[in-house]
Amino acid sequence: MELKKEFRADFVCYDKIIVELKAVNDIVDEYYAQVYNYLKASNMQLGLLINFGNNSLETQRIPCSHKWNRLSANSSNETNTIS
Repeated sequence: MELKKEFRADFVCYDKIIVELKAVNDIVDEYYAQVYNYLKASNMQLGLLINFGNNSLETQRIPCSHKWNRLSANSSNETNTIS
């Protein structure tokens, strides 16, 4: 299947990990979906969503092994905040 649009991840580390950087007050579902779509389009298995826009650094690990949804991501306690 050919993509009709290009995607541009902020960083690709070790040809395995997509890193998406944000500087926003809150991480919303669209940002998680963006990383998940990048993973599916690239056949990579792991994404990191990093937000610099809050008072503290926020990171979210997003695996491509299952369909992401916000409830499962939040309940897995994988959101890290660094003060």
